[in-house]
Amino acid sequence: DASIIILFMIAKEQYIGMPCTCTECFCYVSLVVFLFSYVATLDGLVFVAVPTRYSYSNGQNQHRAVNRQGAKFAVFAVARTADDGMNKRRQNSNLNTGYASDKNGWNAAIAVNNKKVCLARAVAIRSLTSTRTNQTGDYAFYATTKLEEDRIFQMLELRDRSFARLLVGTVERRKGQIDQLLSNFINVQKNNKSSQRVQECLRVGVAQLIFLKTSPHAAVKETVQTLRWKQSERSQHIPESTVKFANAVLRGVARLVETKNGTSIFSSDDALLNISPWLVNEWKTCWGENITRNMADIFLEPPSHIDISCKALFVPTANNSSGYRSNQLEIVRTFLEELYTNGNNSNVSAVILPHGSIRLRNLAGSIASHPTFSIRNGSYWVQDASAAVPAMALHSALLLRKHSISSTHVVDMCAAPGGKTAQLLSMGFKKVTSIESSRRRNKRLMENLNRLGFLNHTVFIEKGQSWIPGDEVVNGILLDAPCSSTGTASRNPDVLRKEQEQLESLIDTQKILLNHCIDNILIVGGILVYSTCSLLKRESEDQIDSVLQRTNERGESIVKMLPFLPGEIPGFDEAIDKNNNGWMRVLPGVLHDELRLCDGFFIARLVKIAD
Repeated sequence: DASIIILFMIAKEQYIGMPCTCTECFCYVSLVVFLFSYVATLDGLVFVAVPTRYSYSNGQNQHRAVNRQGAKFAVFAVARTADDGMNKRRQNSNLNTGYASDKNGWNAAIAVNNKKVCLARAVAIRSLTSTRTNQTGDYAFYATTKLEEDRIFQMLELRDRSFARLLVGTVERRKGQIDQLLSNFINVQKNNKSSQRVQECLRVGVAQLIFLKTSPHAAVKETVQTLRWKQSERSQHIPESTVKFANAVLRGVARLVETKNGTSIFSSDDALLNISPWLVNEWKTCWGENITRNMADIFLEPPSHIDISCKALFVPTANNSSGYRSNQLEIVRTFLEELYTNGNNSNVSAVILPHGSIRLRNLAGSIASHPTFSIRNGSYWVQDASAAVPAMALHSALLLRKHSISSTHVVDMCAAPGGKTAQLLSMGFKKVTSIESSRRRNKRLMENLNRLGFLNHTVFIEKGQSWIPGDEVVNGILLDAPCSSTGTASRNPDVLRKEQEQLESLIDTQKILLNHCIDNILIVGGILVYSTCSLLKRESEDQIDSVLQRTNERGESIVKMLPFLPGEIPGFDEAIDKNNNGWMRVLPGVLHDELRLCDGFFIARLVKIAD
């Protein structure tokens, strides 16, 4: 297919060509342009790979460079238009040219009816439309997931992919505010597939006009133009009258923005519009009015950083039992040197967080696609600062209870994508067993562990509530339970619109898993760390309160709390419960300095004291 052709051309740089007849230059044109047997169709586009270090003839003895960014190949797109129902080559539809800026200029584009269609905007609208039309109980993260899986999106340049992510993320974060504004112009409702595409187009347009400060020309004209692109044979045709209607709505919004002359269209209370009303009420009940509004404001902005964990940071030393090494500065220095050497990251900065995570800012592109992801021989992985705490809490608790780490067997329940398993393996445990019920997520778990070079682990694809260790002794369990994930809303704004009905089934699953781990897996004297990335007490504090009330047939308590000690997890003292419950509750905006911006999390430690 097209991707194989492209990869082959990049790797080999062997072009079969023919000389140009122009007397002013001598260039070669790739034979693949003329051999349509090498052409592959993706979702209504035909992609042709062309070498770009040469020029090409336009048939009139005039020449132009087909790529201005110095890439080694170009990809020509031929659009399947809405009006002709067949593939037609369009002039100069080069996916690597014509770009001016992320906000106002052209991204990668195709031509429809001799007019350009911005592919970044088109795939963003398509992913949002797919989210609406395929909404199920497993709704969380769906829009961003659909975008990353989009085949056209994957072929775009870095800046185009970044622009598409920005559009999707902004619409997902601001959907309540956007719909409130649009309700002044139209009746925003879910109807058929065609109207959903128009609605998402309007939302993307409003997001650019209001929040991204895109020029009205680009935000209106280029966004509306995406409706004229028939993405595949199955795509429904958008009537021209509907296209003109969408154009009129966005022009009306643009005029409203202009009349406001820079003043805000929304009030300070409108941040709560982006969150499901039942979720707002739950937060207000749990945390009060002020903290709820503060969290809502934080979730409006995408994170400007990425946190990583490094294997070497979690290796215990003789003079540092908390699980991370003292030579962090040297590790970070080496890491940054490799970033500077192997990528366009001259502006990247890093800070070591108090508990050992590394926070990177201004990193160009996805870290997973960066050369150092493999160059460092699998020494680090992406993991939010809060998400690194549960494994550290288990390690520290076992040391406090005088367990020998090198002879201890621990289990990571619900282990994918593997960050916590990687931490546990880095800490030197005798054996780490990972349990994951989803085959798809287990594949990602195995890929991550293999990349990191971990061998001393066992993975079971099985529901956690069914797994039994057999004759093996389990000294510690890390149960990062499936939850609403509301604490991750900064990175995954989709979760702010979860339905309340989804919560009930999650609570039942959490309760079953928690009791199964205590009753059937953990030995007496063992440690269980229960954690969620939820901001709801019903999934967190209430679950621990319930299990602490359990007694055996002799009337003895089965578990007790092992409270966090001040300074035990550096930087997180403010998260330790003030009512002497002993657990840790991380709320966005509550901790100090860099840790103010991290995922919401709950962590509690239990000691099994009786069967």
